[in-house]
Amino acid sequence: MSVAPDAIVYDVPQQLSFAFEEEVVATVEPVVTEEPVVEPKVDKLPEFDPRCRQDFEGLLYLGRLTSTFKWSGHKIKIQTIDQGAYLEVSELIRQYEGGLAGLQAQMTAMVAACLVSIDGKGFPVPLMEDESEIDAKFQWVLKLHPFAINAIYEKFDELEYKVKQVLDEMGKARGAELPPGLDTTSELPNEGAFFINPR
Repeated sequence: MSVAPDAIVYDVPQQLSFAFEEEVVATVEPVVTEEPVVEPKVDKLPEFDPRCRQDFEGLLYLGRLTSTFKWSGHKIKIQTIDQGAYLEVSELIRQYEGGLAGLQAQMTAMVAACLVSIDGKGFPVPLMEDESEIDAKFQWVLKLHPFAINAIYEKFDELEYKVKQVLDEMGKARGAELPPGLDTTSELPNEGAFFINPR
């Protein structure tokens, strides 16, 4: 064997040469970090006007709620409606009944009935004596795009559902069961006519 004159040759014993061939197994323990426990968000149910507790007149305030939400950069305020508004809606859409536009007309009239303000501005008062506030708003809502009407109607539907939830909770808190016709958890007898379907 020829070796360069300046090269150093080491004589490695046999047992050391095997020491470097051993497999090294390292175990790495996973780092456990404690994540904060996140409590599920529970939406607090809204409350009705405190006047709903008054004798006799209180019934007029039961079920009245308002909601303000933002949609496409606009602040929209809506409210639940009373039976008179439901009946007026049925009159407004009479000409559309039975056709393909019947459901869209119903949603449009319901949006007109529930609207309170948009971007802090209320709606103009009707100019003619025979025109109601809902009819005047209906003429304005007819100019909206169907996407806007659908978005507002969905929020109205959610608000009506909250009314049902509050009424259910009020019944549970008093330990009283509601009569069969007023049980908000059961199916409505005239489902789909002008009532919001129960969830």
